[in-house]
Amino acid sequence: MPAFGFAGVWDRSVRDDGEVIESCAHITMPANELMADIHNGGSHPHRMPAILRREDHEIWLRGTPAEARAVLAPYPADLMLARPVSTRVNSVRNNGPELVEPIAA
Repeated sequence: MPAFGFAGVWDRSVRDDGEVIESCAHITMPANELMADIHNGGSHPHRMPAILRREDHEIWLRGTPAEARAVLAPYPADLMLARPVSTRVNSVRNNGPELVEPIAA
């Protein structure tokens, strides 16, 4: 499966005492019709990460703020695939390619 990019923001600041603080966050969007059925709970239901189209990566990274904002749109559901996977994906302690292997629904 080809790699894809999420829209996100990153910041680096230095406190008065010299401590460097680096932070980042994913940008989220209203969910498309596929993701609305999957991500439908919690305090921010019906959201999805802002997935960038390949042709928009450079605009997001090097464009003006207005140009970057213009490429934010829910990713087309017909270009996505959803399949059940193990709940092991819910813990950062687990890692490995088997986490994305489909399981029986």
